[in-house]
Amino acid sequence: ASWSLVKDDYNAADNNGVTEIIYSSNKTLYIIDNQDVWKSSDSGVSWTKINEDYNGAEGQNSFVAVFNKNDLFYIIEGDQDVWRSSDFGASFIKVSTDFNGGNGNIFGMGVNSSNVIFVVDNQADVWKSSDSGASWSLVKDDYNAAQGNNADGMAIDSNDVIYVLDLQDVWKSSDSGLNWTKINDDFNGAGDSNNGQSITIDSNNNVYIVDGSEDVFKSIDGGTSFTKVATDFN
Repeated sequence: ASWSLVKDDYNAADNNGVTEIIYSSNKTLYIIDNQDVWKSSDSGVSWTKINEDYNGAEGQNSFVAVFNKNDLFYIIEGDQDVWRSSDFGASFIKVSTDFNGGNGNIFGMGVNSSNVIFVVDNQADVWKSSDSGASWSLVKDDYNAAQGNNADGMAIDSNDVIYVLDLQDVWKSSDSGLNWTKINDDFNGAGDSNNGQSITIDSNNNVYIVDGSEDVFKSIDGGTSFTKVATDFN
């Protein structure tokens, strides 16, 4: 509902290429900025670059990132290679190359309670890995039944329900991505044409979406309905 500026220019004008902000189980914050990894242990007040080029000389920028329940750190980049760190981002190894066979960029990523990784790509396909990112299988071809290829984010709640934000629509799967239902076809209501930019879920399974005008919307009923809780928060 209310917001405060924690840090102005966290990386001291080094770059403005943030693709993801995530946290580990001890609530340490990490920012992935193109190919750099930054870390904050004081809730975002101060930051340290812990990895300047996580993928070496490959030159691909990150798209999505996540920690699993055992604090393994995953990044998927622009050529759909999957990188994994077991030392909180200090070093990474490539565990899979072009895992979806040239199917396109990844726009959402999440991990369920069994450490299965799920992603959604720009062909509206949902993939999963059950072996720490080494191998992948197609769970659902075209989760939204040809209604577009516009996924903007993915989140998984404590009951392993998977959500995908798709422009102004919210899709939901309760069976590990096999079947999908559109539970909201206009989360921010008529007259607001701003598409969703990010989706996340808190520890009480409330769903939050930030849209293109920096408005924040909250759902307490599993995404069925949303209420605007902040307008132009920044």
